[in-house]
Amino acid sequence: MVTVIGDRESDIYEEFDRIPDGRTHLLTRACRDRALVDGGRLFEVTESWPVRHRFALEVRAQPGRPARTADVAVRFGEVTIKRPANCSDPAAARQLTLRLVEVRELDPAVEEPIHWRLLTTHAVTTVAQALQIVAWYRERWHIEQLFRTSKSQGLDLESSQVEAAEALFNLAAIAMIAATKIMQLVLARDGTVNRPATDVVAADQLPMLEALQVRLEGKTAKQKEPASGPLDRLARLDHCAPRWLDRIRFRASAGSDHHAKRLVSLRTNGPRMEPQKCVHALAPCGRGWLRAHPSAGHSRSEDG
Repeated sequence: MVTVIGDRESDIYEEFDRIPDGRTHLLTRACRDRALVDGGRLFEVTESWPVRHRFALEVRAQPGRPARTADVAVRFGEVTIKRPANCSDPAAARQLTLRLVEVRELDPAVEEPIHWRLLTTHAVTTVAQALQIVAWYRERWHIEQLFRTSKSQGLDLESSQVEAAEALFNLAAIAMIAATKIMQLVLARDGTVNRPATDVVAADQLPMLEALQVRLEGKTAKQKEPASGPLDRLARLDHCAPRWLDRIRFRASAGSDHHAKRLVSLRTNGPRMEPQKCVHALAPCGRGWLRAHPSAGHSRSEDG
């Protein structure tokens, strides 16, 4: 089964009409106050629905907004929406039946309370199914982090000077693979996943990393490896050779940009890798590629 999770920009009638099939579902946060077949509007219909569940929702910190615990109410039911008058496909179904899960924060003192209206093609008839929809939607944050890691906060894909469309597509595909591995390291560090180290590096590279760990481990408690045993899990690999990684400004609370440098260090020439070359070695782009590959015959200057 595949569930395509989208934010409000993905609230498109044609998607709901064309994409779902026996193994493919949609889960989208509603953006448009759509007309319903019974004459009502989508954003009003939940007002008459009973609250089916309340729970504490942990809200992530955002710029200008600290993390908090929100008290939210959950309502859910079935809705049948009309085909919009401006639909680009005149052959689209005249109406579509979907499930709507509403999550609304109850604290009136919050300046911007949570209010999610989640449209889905999944069946939602129980509280457990509604909470599963909410949990899946919250996983969409990893998609945002993946894009962030592939762009300005990691691999700097948007700085590419590649002009040919096909080459840019190939570069983006490489960046997505690298960004996924970086995100795996981040999640392993935070204890969210427990995956083997071979998700990120080849099995035949692990003995080399073991040897480097023994050779380059730091002297202080902060620099020492916090666990013992083989480097066969991602969480152990994340702590590999702190003194080596000091060369790329290692810090205890590092984010995905740090892990981009770390992943490249693990996959390239070890301690000989200079900091400014790290990000671009996996997904070479723009001037960083020139700095990392002076043998390419181009100038290494900033104007090169």
